[in-house]
Amino acid sequence: MTTGGRASDLERLRARSASWRVAAGRPLHRVIAGDGWVRLLLAGEDRLSILLTARPGCAEGLLWRGRLPAPLHAALAPRRDHPLAGLLAGCVLDDCRTLAADRVTVLLLSGPRENPLALLHQEFGPRGNLALVDRDHRLLWALHRPPHTALARYPEPGDLAPAGDTAAEDLPEPASASCDRIAAHLAEGLDRALAGGLTRRLRSTLKLVDNLARDLETADRGREYRRKAETLAAYLHTLEPGQDLLTAPDLRDGSPLDIALDPALSAAANLAQWFKRAGKAEKGREVIAGRLATAEAQRDALLSLRGELEALAAATGTPLDRLARLQEFA
Repeated sequence: MTTGGRASDLERLRARSASWRVAAGRPLHRVIAGDGWVRLLLAGEDRLSILLTARPGCAEGLLWRGRLPAPLHAALAPRRDHPLAGLLAGCVLDDCRTLAADRVTVLLLSGPRENPLALLHQEFGPRGNLALVDRDHRLLWALHRPPHTALARYPEPGDLAPAGDTAAEDLPEPASASCDRIAAHLAEGLDRALAGGLTRRLRSTLKLVDNLARDLETADRGREYRRKAETLAAYLHTLEPGQDLLTAPDLRDGSPLDIALDPALSAAANLAQWFKRAGKAEKGREVIAGRLATAEAQRDALLSLRGELEALAAATGTPLDRLARLQEFA
């Protein structure tokens, strides 16, 4: 029974695995892996490599000759000391097959310890999977645990689809199609990450601008505080003990001023408190105004960047072009 795909999908995988048999018999020159992917670099002057991805929305396989396209290479950040690098060290790729009933590509390998291994690549399900098992059906490694039952055991001959003989030019789609799908997935993820980062930074900056604007409004009251302090100084002799409010004409324009007083303090202490409040507000205004101008400039720059990113998302071009533009933007 086919799991998660049509019969045509199985035929496509069988044809693809048959075309990958051009790499059979080659030692693994190097194995690198990262977040949801593994790449087997094969010995030989043509620099063949097999890239397998198992990421949400992107379970793809790709046989590539020569260097990977620069944007794709840059997007696939390898993880240092990945377990597969050690587990597959010294191995030879013996054959490329598929399971008979599931969309699973099987890379059969032999290692220096003469214990056959199978690297299984699941291409069904929301995120696919990768697993390495040995001939004794021991699960040595899996990207997502627990793996599907199809990946939990070494495939017997009866589990495998018949070995075909398909040349690359006879494939239903070229390798570039898989490359484009991988690039499109990576571009979408990078776009989402960049947009999310800009949104968080913009939200934080807008909050800072709002807070500083309120602080500046409070600091602008420094002139009002100084008028009250000066008016209180002029009428200080009229205060009575325990008084909590003085209403007196403003010394500058004669308008009535209500000056709140702390009845627990002396007249001189109330006067000192108003002058201190005025000085603090006046001194802080310049600092706050500078910080507000900086925050507003950051806000405008982030809004501009968001517009640029939205324009990149709407721009036409190949998935590799879009991935390259997003990488340059980042």
